[in-house]
Amino acid sequence: MKTVKLKLLVMAIASFCFFTQLNAQNMKKEIEATISNYAKGGDNHDTGLLQTVLHDDYRLVWNDKTKPDLFIADKATFIGNIEQKVWGGDKRKVDIKITEVFDGNNALARVTMTGAKADFESVYTLVRQGDEWKILHELVTAKFKQ
Repeated sequence: MKTVKLKLLVMAIASFCFFTQLNAQNMKKEIEATISNYAKGGDNHDTGLLQTVLHDDYRLVWNDKTKPDLFIADKATFIGNIEQKVWGGDKRKVDIKITEVFDGNNALARVTMTGAKADFESVYTLVRQGDEWKILHELVTAKFKQ
């Protein structure tokens, strides 16, 4: 009887670990899809797509070492610049280097986006709202090409 209980306990623990790992992999795929959609939205000037992936309190922080101050844009400013085609329009390759999930509803991602006009290195903070991941914050550096 003890052997059966021990086997059941081991199977339960193994199942829990398997499903926990599977859930973590699914979350990472969801986060990667959110970041990819963010890039597509900017590349294609698709403000509707950006509305779906950006949190209402989204902030872009650009720390350009050639400038004395940080550049900070809220969601409305960011989307307005995409809509007016001040920003965006470059087809970029997205390389997600690191994704970390915390408590199942908070995440960090380090991403490189390489395009014809510029290359971007960013760290994203994402939050899970319901069944969706939203980008809350982006800390970005950019290298513009001539």
